[in-house]
Amino acid sequence: MSAPMETDMPISSYDVQHWQIETTWFYFPCMDNGHRSGSERFERALEDLNNSIYAMYRYCPILHSQSWGVLIFIHHPTDLDLPAMLIHARRQLENLCEDAKMHASSNGKSDRPP
Repeated sequence: MSAPMETDMPISSYDVQHWQIETTWFYFPCMDNGHRSGSERFERALEDLNNSIYAMYRYCPILHSQSWGVLIFIHHPTDLDLPAMLIHARRQLENLCEDAKMHASSNGKSDRPP
């Protein structure tokens, strides 16, 4: 039977915590009624983020199927603070908005629903 393997470098609790990952969900209500295109809905979600209008969850919330809002999630280290999480959320919304615009232009039509 072999002896337990010893490490050359001790692992601090900070190192372990830094690499632990969790998921946070953000819901942006996009309260304007009406049918929005994909990119317009993400632009409205960015406005909600700018105005601090959002809900934050540590689990995937159950939303009504007729909800107008945008629900996204981000994976991040457990010790990440809220401003840094919001930066990640902003990047994700901006990327989704650009993807929606590119998808609409590649189809040769507006991304606004009929």
